[in-house]
Amino acid sequence: MAQHTANNSSEIIGFDLGHGESALTIAMTWAVTEPQVLDVQGRKSMITAVALHPSRGVLIGEDAYTAKNLQNLRIRFKSAHLNQPGVREPIRLFAEKIYRILTAEGKIKGSGESHFIVGCPSGWSSETRANYALLLKEAGMNPVTVMAESRAAFLNAKEAGDLSVKEEQLAGSVLIIDVGSSTTDFTAVQSLKEYPIDFGQNELGAGLIDVAILERTLQHHKERGELTRLFNQYPHIKAKCELKCRKVKEMYFSNEEKYAEEPAKDVELIEAEKDILFQVKIDQRAMAEILAAPLSGLHKRSWQEAFREALLIAKERTRNNLPHLVLLTGGASRMGFIRTLAEEAFPDARVLLGAEPEFAIAKGLAWAGRIDHKTKAFRAEIDGLLQSEQVVGIVRSKLPDLLSAVAATLAQKLPADFVMPAFADWQKGQIRTLAGLEPTVESRLETWLASPAGKEDLAFPVMQWFDSLKPQIESLTNPICDKYHIRRSSLSLPSSRAWGG
Repeated sequence: MAQHTANNSSEIIGFDLGHGESALTIAMTWAVTEPQVLDVQGRKSMITAVALHPSRGVLIGEDAYTAKNLQNLRIRFKSAHLNQPGVREPIRLFAEKIYRILTAEGKIKGSGESHFIVGCPSGWSSETRANYALLLKEAGMNPVTVMAESRAAFLNAKEAGDLSVKEEQLAGSVLIIDVGSSTTDFTAVQSLKEYPIDFGQNELGAGLIDVAILERTLQHHKERGELTRLFNQYPHIKAKCELKCRKVKEMYFSNEEKYAEEPAKDVELIEAEKDILFQVKIDQRAMAEILAAPLSGLHKRSWQEAFREALLIAKERTRNNLPHLVLLTGGASRMGFIRTLAEEAFPDARVLLGAEPEFAIAKGLAWAGRIDHKTKAFRAEIDGLLQSEQVVGIVRSKLPDLLSAVAATLAQKLPADFVMPAFADWQKGQIRTLAGLEPTVESRLETWLASPAGKEDLAFPVMQWFDSLKPQIESLTNPICDKYHIRRSSLSLPSSRAWGG
């Protein structure tokens, strides 16, 4: 496998490979504009699904969902258990197909010029993240960096304009709730530092609602027995029906008022010996029952109950510094009751949901990659400048001025404060010989130089000398700050006034 480094990349690709849906964004390394969502097969957000077709090969997204004569269909395969074939192989095939599509269509450069920033749940260990990165490299995504999705959500809130969040608000206490298909991640951010909140076995994903809708529909279907047989014999048929349930769920939550009485519905045609219509219908009453029903995947708790408990745990963990801002992200955060329960749990906080939560992670990953890339390049350029002959030459040319200023200060202090007192001590017999005067003066001078009084007396001439360096040094640092869009003042030398001069 060819080795590529992030330093050579000209574009950043944010890849939110989700358990239910996936999205990608692109940002030019040196640009300042917002990352743009990439279309994959004509869709900005795609179903995380992969299938093998006897003649068409690997299919992903909607193609995998709608294709006939499939050998298999895999959905909901993202997991930390990367050593399991049912997790590892679908991830590799899915990522590899996306890479091939985007490079073939010229939407990304690839070949080491595209630096992929791929998200993962906050709870994934460093070992799991490293293994995930290796797997993605096998799929062609090289160089690649795996990053916590919570950091991406935070950076998107900071950089994007759709939330209208001020920087000082983000610098305080913030809670990020990322509602995904497989997990719901809670991350506390205090003074810009992240603290993932672990509340036990995190299986609280919106995909469980899809499964509950599937089971409910199957339970009431007149062909229940035959469907059960088909689901067991042909897993890809069950996967298609589950995806249909997800689509109806999303339809319902996109306009809950509309579907309060009139059900959101869609149908999947199952082609078998006898064709079967698998119709999914959800209205307000049905959804309320589904959300309140105990689920085996949540240890017999309902989805709403488990989410409410998770909110209370998050509140307890942040009780010493309760969040004043709660950010909801992830496509599943569009479900209306998510915001309602969050507002109930944190009544004094501002609860925000972005305009496009399904793209927040992908955009945040691209923001993060660009910021990290620029930060490394900025530091390297500043380090190079500090070690260059330009800075050394400026300092060297000004050293005589510093020595003269310090000498003038010492010349004022030396006779009255050191020489004459030492001479008086010799006259009193406290210094035995005239030869002892010189080491006594030197010792007392060294003690004074190390004292607060000595440092204070020398601070003024030193800072005046610094002031004389400022114009020439800043003529070198200002262009670098401008290049990386960093405030010039962040590298300005302090003036003598700032030091009380």
